Amino acid sequence: MMRAAAAPAAAAASVPTAVAVAPAPAKGSAAAAAAGCVINEVVCGALMLAYERAGMWSEACGVLARARTLGLRPNTVMYNTAISAAGKAGQLEVAERLFEAVEAPDTVTHETLLAAYGVCGLPQKAEGVFRTMVRRGFKPRDYAYCGLVAAYSLSGDHESALAVRWRMRRDGATPSVHVYNALLAACERARLADKALELLAAMKRDGVEPNAVTQQLMMAVGRQGVETVESQQVAFAALSAAFAAAGSILIQRGMF
Repeated sequence: MMRAAAAPAAAAASVPTAVAVAPAPAKGSAAAAAAGCVINEVVCGALMLAYERAGMWSEACGVLARARTLGLRPNTVMYNTAISAAGKAGQLEVAERLFEAVEAPDTVTHETLLAAYGVCGLPQKAEGVFRTMVRRGFKPRDYAYCGLVAAYSLSGDHESALAVRWRMRRDGATPSVHVYNALLAACERARLADKALELLAAMKRDGVEPNAVTQQLMMAVGRQGVETVESQQVAFAALSAAFAAAGSILIQRGMF
């Protein structure tokens, strides 16, 4: 993915603005001072984060244009929040345009777009961002690897998802609880209870403390394990009944 040379304003113009805002006084103007409020990048970023957490992606992205109206220049953190909001909503084209508009992308910028591809089950695009990240000199953190796990898992390729743990070790990184949780989630989707137990053992060896998400995932895996055992028991009982019926037929025919 190439770094865009286009100005951020061009990308933001293509992002829908959900809330119409009346013209506001420029940054540092007498009107703003008289109103007793200081609107800066921190305030805009907090507003965007609130929209992002509420799932209101269009409103979060719209703050970028509103900030410019106020005479502010959106910073990397604000763009990262907008990318996250769009990505979580599955608005990949919007997330991609925002990514290209960031003047100084950082590690989080790349990880956020990678995560967006991850939740949409697009491993090739996720790998593309991962390569771009490394090429630009950014060291992938556990969140980048979590995105890869999710991308492969949600695309149905659980083997590649589980192999990400070994990629991390090859890259000199140690899986964190977040990576292990992503791997456990992959096992839960693929109904791989045995693999999940192996991961728990690996967590213990690595000294990684499970958190509340780990416990929730293992409860889900445990329920699947019980269902699998019960299903196997039913199948065995049915098979035994079939053998018994076949034996009765053979006996009746005088073969024993």
